[in-house]
Amino acid sequence: MDGINDTTELALNITVEKDYDASQEPLGWMPQEISRVFLNRLNNARYPAHHRTQGEEGSKSTLWAQTNDVSDRVEIFIKDNGTGILKEVLNEIYEPLITTKPTDSGTAVGLLHYL
Repeated sequence: MDGINDTTELALNITVEKDYDASQEPLGWMPQEISRVFLNRLNNARYPAHHRTQGEEGSKSTLWAQTNDVSDRVEIFIKDNGTGILKEVLNEIYEPLITTKPTDSGTAVGLLHYL
């Protein structure tokens, strides 16, 4: 899970609490490609967390990253302490390129499907 570690430490400037499955063997994936996926996913999780805590004294944007070794695959969970998904867009979250961010705020989670 070095891709998550490197990505968060170098690019996001946010607290990330990690809970990785200790029994997990090293994975045979391409670090550069998976790091791009992690960076985009973590950046999308960071955005609402940062805006929710901005200006609140003592508040901190936090992400939680967890992995679980499940049979022949690895599950990766990323959670944030942001505002959550607006009810108005909940039915659209699996549409490609859906976003609620301003146009100058980066890529949408939907773009990850194209990486």
